[in-house]
Amino acid sequence: MQDYDEKYFVAKANKRASNTWLILMLIVTIYYIAKVRTGDLAAKWFFMISVIGWGEYVFGLLILKFKGISNERYKWLVGLGYLTFFAVISWTTSEETFIVFIMPMISILILFKDPHLIKIMMWATMFVLISSNIYNER
Repeated sequence: MQDYDEKYFVAKANKRASNTWLILMLIVTIYYIAKVRTGDLAAKWFFMISVIGWGEYVFGLLILKFKGISNERYKWLVGLGYLTFFAVISWTTSEETFIVFIMPMISILILFKDPHLIKIMMWATMFVLISSNIYNER
């Protein structure tokens, strides 16, 4: 039987979360470019979404670069960073399609298998969803 190496599993989860976040950012960017081209979204909102989303992603990469791929705290950066990004999307759009962007966050959180992180992100996500519904009703 091989020795259990926790750092290996943390590094693997961090890498998968980073790759999932990258794919998501590419999809969101393409989606919102199409929305700007059709006139459904103002360019200023696209710029804000892009700066926040890509900025958080690059910041996360820098953390992994300097702190190491097996950094235990990266999961919090991914959770809170993506939650912030999701909040901006949900508060700036009046469409119901924004809810699809929560699915990658769920898959990212499952990678880490941390019940405490999942509970905190669940309550924070509930706040974002409720507040965005209240805000978008006006």
